Amino acid sequence: MSFALGLGLALLVGAPRVARQDPAPPALEARLVQLRDAPPEELGSVLQAAFGEFMAHVRGYELDAARQLAEGMHDRADAPWSAMSLALVSTRAGDTPRAYEVLSLQLARTPEGPDRHALLERLGLARLGAGEEAGALGPLGSAFARGSSNAGVVLGRIALREGRLGEARAVFRTLLEQEPPQSWALRGWGLSMLPPAAGSR
Repeated sequence: MSFALGLGLALLVGAPRVARQDPAPPALEARLVQLRDAPPEELGSVLQAAFGEFMAHVRGYELDAARQLAEGMHDRADAPWSAMSLALVSTRAGDTPRAYEVLSLQLARTPEGPDRHALLERLGLARLGAGEEAGALGPLGSAFARGSSNAGVVLGRIALREGRLGEARAVFRTLLEQEPPQSWALRGWGLSMLPPAAGSR
């Protein structure tokens, strides 16, 4: 689901905030019970309502409530989108081991295709947000090779920062060839064409 990718970039802004483990308020507890007990024919609408509340809690930095909802959604949906939602809020709350666990398990049972590409991208972003740039490059590279423009932008910006202008130029050229072009691609391409600073490659 594409909403998770945009949310992932937003959640990586700023320092992680550690979520408190407060008791669930009555409204949240009622939603968690509904998620747990919803019959199959009602599950879609229940998940949709829970996701709306999840997003509201994320925007308000109410990370404990958001994580409880994300766990409840993933328990029932067991899908790439729910894994990414849970990993996103876990990363934002500073619980990177939980994010890695959820994404790794989901990747192991997700076949090649758009969902797998999105999970690889999310894993790379989670590692990057945790300050593990070396560990982020593999998943981000795999996602970029499969067509992820978000992963390409991140890789291109890392290459620019490190003065690897030829590599950055190649990444952004690829992004410019996509339809539609990624919004950061032209800017990155322009920066990669500037004269290199001393010591740059």
